[in-house]
Amino acid sequence: MIWYVTGLVMVITAVDIKTRKIPNPLILLVFFSILVFQLFEGALLPGLASFAATFALFLVLYIVRFLGAGDVKLISAISPLFLMPELFYYWFLTAAAGILISVIHVIVANRWNQMMKQVYRMVVFRQARSGTEKIEQALSFPFSIAVLLVWGVMNVWVGY
Repeated sequence: MIWYVTGLVMVITAVDIKTRKIPNPLILLVFFSILVFQLFEGALLPGLASFAATFALFLVLYIVRFLGAGDVKLISAISPLFLMPELFYYWFLTAAAGILISVIHVIVANRWNQMMKQVYRMVVFRQARSGTEKIEQALSFPFSIAVLLVWGVMNVWVGY
C-alpha cells in the first residue's frame, strides 16, 4: 500500500511540476487509500483527527498565501498515515523542506533581489498584493516536491 501511495505522490509531483496544478481526483485517491489502510490498522479515528489538525494548520498558510490550495490538500491527504507524535515531525519536516527548497529555488533562479523587494513591501508598507503577482509567480515553486521528499523520509523513519 505504501508503494502504491508513493507512486501516486510521484505522479502528483510530476503533474504539479508540469502544470502547476494538483488534480483533486489524485488527492482523493491518496486520501481514501490511506484511510482504508488506517481502517485495517484500527486507527481510522486517530487518522481522521490527524487530517483535521493538519488541514486546519496548513489552511492558515494558504490564507496568508504561503501555500496553494492544492498543496494544502495534498499535505492534508497524506497526514492520516501519521499519528501522534509522528504527525508533529511530519508538520515540521514539511515546513522545513519547503523553506529549504524555496531558498534553493530563489538562489538558483537568481531571484534574490525580487524576493527582498517583496519582503520589504510586505514588512514596511504592509502591501502584500500591490503589483506583486508577477514576483510571487517567479518566486513560487511546486511545493509537492517538498511533500514527496518528506513522504519518503517519514516512511523510512516510521518504518512502513
